[in-house]
Amino acid sequence: MNQHLSLEYIRLLSRIIPVYGIQTFNNEIVLTISFREVVSATRFLKSHQNCRYKALTAIAGVDYLEKSVRFEINYELLSLKFNTRIRIKVCVNETTPIESIGEILRSLDLKWNCIRGTKSS
Repeated sequence: MNQHLSLEYIRLLSRIIPVYGIQTFNNEIVLTISFREVVSATRFLKSHQNCRYKALTAIAGVDYLEKSVRFEINYELLSLKFNTRIRIKVCVNETTPIESIGEILRSLDLKWNCIRGTKSS
């Protein structure tokens, strides 16, 4: 893990972004946040000078049938400047809509358009 993005730094960051949980997995930081904060957290992680997570490399969904809030959405972001990744986890139920981060991270829009076979505007 790069020194600029240490666990201590993330603890300080949690004063700005409401974080439910902080973990490390494979030398990467995993933040669990409220689905209501996904847009503001992504915007912060993209624009802050010590973060610069400008590339969305993966989105994954997990369905935990036994839980009342059964869906977990994982966003994996990459900072090319610092060569680090961070994962953002949010949990929602089947009736809760979640805001898109496509306007913040244009790579999401490009990937989706490639899948649909259309061009980005």
